[in-house]
Amino acid sequence: MENTFHAHHWGIKAAQAELPESSNPYRTPQTRAAWLAGYRQAFQRCPAPAR
Repeated sequence: MENTFHAHHWGIKAAQAELPESSNPYRTPQTRAAWLAGYRQAFQRCPAPAR
């Protein structure tokens, strides 16, 4: 459980740093899913500015 919490947190941080979704560093399906959920959650909270 702790690993998925950290993966989720780092997914949010990756989105804030404007890293691509393909930069997910996790190997297991559970942590990859948690990272992706955090990544996508960050965009729901505050969408990226229009360019």
